[in-house]
Amino acid sequence: SSGINAEWPLRPGEERANRGLEDSIAITRIEQINPFPHALIDSELNRYAPGTQISWVQEEHKNAGAWTHVKPRLENHLTGDIHCGYHGREPAASAATGNKKLHKTEYKKMMDDSFAL
Repeated sequence: SSGINAEWPLRPGEERANRGLEDSIAITRIEQINPFPHALIDSELNRYAPGTQISWVQEEHKNAGAWTHVKPRLENHLTGDIHCGYHGREPAASAATGNKKLHKTEYKKMMDDSFAL
């Protein structure tokens, strides 16, 4: 089982269902990151066995979203073989691509990477 922690205005449940992964991937949405929800993180992580892969997924570029704030705080909660990866758009100077086709391509890659087991 894999867990995905997500900060996105996307439809992760719909994406998961479309891929037939309802029994393989859990999704937790973190609504507030400041103050950091330490109790929520502990509660969620305690549900998973050692070796579980979790991912932080955000639609914003890596240097613009919450990842840089969340990563060090989340890592304080990771024990044993549980590791957290990042899935989202690569760092960029602009918040938007300015190109709908490129935006859709980036979105598809983000979803494919996020739901890869």
